[in-house]
This record gives sequence, C-alpha cells and structure tokens, in this order.
Amino acid sequence: MKQPVKFADAFLFGFRAMRWRPMHAGIYIAVVTILYFLFYAWAGSESGQAFYQGYFESNLALQNQQYDQIGLEIPLLFLVSSLAHVLIVAGAVRLLVRRDTSPYWPLQMGGDELRTLGLMVAIVLILVAALIVGMLGISLVLVVLGAVLSVVAGSQGGVVLASVLGVIGGIVLLVAMLVLVGRLWVSIPLSIIRRRFSMGGWEASKGDGWTLLGAHIAIYAIILGMALLSLPSLMAAATDPSLAEDPAAMAQMVARPLGALTWVLTPINVALMVVLAGPTAAVAWNASQAQDDIADVF
Repeated sequence: MKQPVKFADAFLFGFRAMRWRPMHAGIYIAVVTILYFLFYAWAGSESGQAFYQGYFESNLALQNQQYDQIGLEIPLLFLVSSLAHVLIVAGAVRLLVRRDTSPYWPLQMGGDELRTLGLMVAIVLILVAALIVGMLGISLVLVVLGAVLSVVAGSQGGVVLASVLGVIGGIVLLVAMLVLVGRLWVSIPLSIIRRRFSMGGWEASKGDGWTLLGAHIAIYAIILGMALLSLPSLMAAATDPSLAEDPAAMAQMVARPLGALTWVLTPINVALMVVLAGPTAAVAWNASQAQDDIADVF
C-alpha cells in the first residue's frame, strides 16, 4: 500500500541522490556546466551577439506590433532551448530514478527524452485548459457575487467586496495551479522508471500534493538565495528602463547572465536543477515501490 511521502524525503531526495551516486551526479553537473560555458562563449562571440541582437530586436517589434520586422530568431531560440531543456530535465530525472543508467552518458536522445517531451506538451495543454476554466469560473462567481453584494452593501461597497474576493480567488487559483503542475509533473519520472509513456502522475501523487508544493517552494527559496548573489547585475537590468530598449546591451547580458559570478554560480545552478527534480522523483519512486516497479529504481 502506498504511503504518503514525507516532506523531508521529498525535499532531500535530490541531495541524497547526489550522495548515493557521486559519479553520476559529478559527470552530469560537469557536462551540463561545460555546455553552458560553451553557450556563454558563443553568445559573447560576434555571431552570438548578432543572433541575440536580432532576437531582442524581434521582441521589440513584437511588442510594438511591427510583425513585418520579426525575424526567425524567436521561433529558432524557442525550439533549441525547448529541446535543450528536455535533454537536461530527462538527464537529471534519469540520474535520480534509473538504477542501470550509465554515468558516462548523462545527456541522451532516446525514449526517455521523447516521453519527457510528450509529457511536457501534454502537461502544458492541461494547465492552459485548467487555467481557462478556473478564470472563467472565478469571473462568473465574481459577476454573481458583485450583483448580490451591490444590492446588500450598496454599489461602492459591492465593488470593494468583489475586488477583495477577486484577489482571494486569484490566490486560490494560483495555489491550485501550482499543486496541479506538481502532481502532473510526477508523470515524467514515473515514465522514466517504467520506460513507457504514462500520465499516471496524478494518481501516483495522491495525498502528496501539499508535500510537493512545500518541497518545491523550499528548493526555490534556495535558488532565490543563490540568485541574490548576483543581485547587482540583475538589479541593474531590472531598474534600467532603457536597457529593455537596447537590443545590443541585452545581447551582451546573455553572455554573462549572472555577472562576475557567472562562472562560479553556473555549476551550482546545475546541481540545483537535480535537486529541483527531487520532489517529483521521490513521489514517483515511492509510487513505483508500492506497485512493485522497484526493479528499475534504487
């Protein structure tokens, strides 16, 4: 019988996996870090700067509705970055839940990656549909309550109360979406464990929704703390309105996104990617253990 995953187990699963499999984790972190460094080197080159300057110019054209000036940089970057994200996520999850994976091939292109890509697309579509339904539901409730409150509390009081309820409804919807994405995301490690496409994350994470939410919030707090180390460069970008209108300056930031600490923080951020995959991997591992799929996991 499946037992709920404890918060500590979900939060620490990624950390423990790197301790259990130091060679796997070390090679994964090294390979992904080197790829990031190569990307930064290219982004700082003449061709990289030209590409990203064109990308940010296309973004400005899109914002200004100048559609005839939008180049191919936006769809090309979206495609390449999405595929890279799939490889990195699948590699991190495989490190966490697949016992027989080779440490020397942390990034691959095979069944795990195809299943991860398919599940990501499916999860995004489900989230979009759920968001639309949730927003329509909240809007309908607010319209009805607004009319009732206007009669009971007067026109001005009804508007104020409806606004307060709208904020509360928005917070509830946000929390519900976060719980939903956490539970659905369990499908990815579950599919890698079982070596077959599975949307069983919702069922496998029954009773673990709040644990997943709490563990992810705690890990994101760590990631935010690391981001604060690069606060000067990030704050300069955030507080300079003219920077967003300067494609050349934005392109230069891509080559060193974390300022002077880019080379130090990059491997730490890669390790945190593994940690971030830990909570859903812990829930999938727990569910597989209960279903006698333990042959494929620790």
